[in-house]
Amino acid sequence: MFDLIRSNLFLMKKSRSTYIMTIIAIATTAITILSNALLIALLHEPAEDNDDENGVSVTMTADYEDATSDDPTMTGTVGTLMNAANKNSYSAADILTMMTSGMNLLLPLSIYLVIFANSDSKNGYIKNLGGCVARRKIVLAKLICSAVYTIFAMLISWGVSMAIAKAVIESKCKVDVVFGSGEDFAKALGIQLLSHITIAAVIIMVIMITRSTAVSIAFGVALSSGIPTLLYQVADMVLHKYVDISDDFSIADYVPSNAITGFSPAQDSDTTTRMIVVCVIYLVIATVIGIAAMKKKDIR
Repeated sequence: MFDLIRSNLFLMKKSRSTYIMTIIAIATTAITILSNALLIALLHEPAEDNDDENGVSVTMTADYEDATSDDPTMTGTVGTLMNAANKNSYSAADILTMMTSGMNLLLPLSIYLVIFANSDSKNGYIKNLGGCVARRKIVLAKLICSAVYTIFAMLISWGVSMAIAKAVIESKCKVDVVFGSGEDFAKALGIQLLSHITIAAVIIMVIMITRSTAVSIAFGVALSSGIPTLLYQVADMVLHKYVDISDDFSIADYVPSNAITGFSPAQDSDTTTRMIVVCVIYLVIATVIGIAAMKKKDIR
């Protein structure tokens, strides 16, 4: 097993696609942070500094997580930016959440994982592996190496994003960008890594079932583009109309992508626990199905 993992890591290191997709991942997250930082700078701009002719008026609305509380937290993409604009400082957890919440890292990551996980089938090496290595080990090795790459890509993208945020937000908003609470950063990093690795396991499962690069890439792109979110909203509307369930119930709360888009460093422990449990369940199920599909199908 160790030799198989080492072989996959060596393949990953020597592959040009690894470096190309890493650069794309860094560029994608950097553009996200830069655009968000500029918008936050605009929201920080005092209204009195704008004259009647040249001033810019920005009106934004967002949903509130708890409208009855003294200090409600706004949710959604706009709410995230408005909450960020009201901060006196920005932490590493804030930047990481801002970087990943739009699933901008997931898109290049999912494409790369399809290329990597399907590489053995494309070059015919899988035929040699299938005769001397247990098939479950092939799937597990791919998943472990995908997790290693996910950690690498996320950390390097976060480092670049922190540098951009520090340069833009500190100069434009006159507020500090600091590392902040180590506990908050660990929680944010742990949730984001777990959710991204879980989705990587789901993508590997799709590869093992379909054995198609095109289908797997299409699945990853669709997942990263937010199309499932629209489907969840439609399903929620149908459920709330025809089924007697709580108004607070949402299918999106029980899928791993919600841990990417819906995570907030300030969220309560129950929400964090639910995200972790959902991701772990999906991770286990996807891994088991992927191994079963690998065992069942002929290697060719």
